[in-house]
Order: sequence, then structure tokens, then C-alpha cells
Amino acid sequence: FTVYMEYVQEGTSRIVDGWHWGSVQSVGTPWFEYVENAFDDNINTKYYGPSSCVDVTVRWTYWNDRKEFVNYLKFYAGNSAGRRPEELRLEGFAVDHWESLFEAKELVWENTAEYGQFKEWQFNNTQSYSAYQLVANGCAREGIEFAEVYLQALRVNVACEPADGFAA
Repeated sequence: FTVYMEYVQEGTSRIVDGWHWGSVQSVGTPWFEYVENAFDDNINTKYYGPSSCVDVTVRWTYWNDRKEFVNYLKFYAGNSAGRRPEELRLEGFAVDHWESLFEAKELVWENTAEYGQFKEWQFNNTQSYSAYQLVANGCAREGIEFAEVYLQALRVNVACEPADGFAA
């Protein structure tokens, strides 16, 4: 078998080498609010499509069965106060099912019509996954907007107990 290792500097985006998917039909002309906007590294564009505000999902899948480790999420909401999610859940794809990695409920947002509002979380994760999806639920009206989704790997301090003459 082949093993490939790469040094990844802390805070580096792990949205690399893959493709995007969204659960609702994007809004096209004249606003161009496509799913790729959720991953374009621009907090002033967005993915949006009218929905019932239930299980609105964006997904990033890596090419060639690549797996990435992620333990940090930064989510930027869109510029419509009524379309900001009340709940977010991050999931990783493990062979044949989705595993919940993190969940935030009762999110509170400022009531402004501007880009730039975000929430961020660091969470415990011990696995690398071939795909990640962010599932949003609850909104005041018309659907949920995703301005930007950042997934990163922050340094993890893990120390095992000393054993068999090996240090911790």
C-alpha cells in the first residue's frame, strides 16, 4: 500500500481537491447564489435557494478517496437576517454513513442586512473523513444562506501514557 503524509500548517483551509454539493436548487440570474459560493473563500458571496429551512445542506467531497482531518469550523452567514440558521450540525462521511462531529443549537445572530457575521467552533475529532457536510435547520423565512464554510485542522495536543520504555 501507499502512504502519503503532508505537513499542514495550523489554520490552513482543508477545502481542497474536491467538489461541492448543495441540497437545494441555487438562485441563478441575477444574483448567482450558487453552492460553490459557500466554498469560494469570499464572505461576500453566498449559496441560497428557497426552502422550508429543514436540513439545508452543503457538502464537500474530496477527490480520489482522499481523507482530511478537521477539528475547526467557521461559518459565515449570508446578508439576510431572516435566512440565518438557528442550528448547525457538521458531519463526516465514514465509509457508508454520516457521523455527527459537532452540533450547535439556538444560534443568535444580529438583525442586520450585512455580510460578515460568523460563528466558529473547535471540536474534538479523532478521524479523517472523505467528505464533510454542514446541515442547517431553522430560519425566520424563505430558506438558509451559506456565505462561507471554513474547515480547518488546528493543532491537537495528544499524549499517551508512558509504556514499555517509551516516553509519553
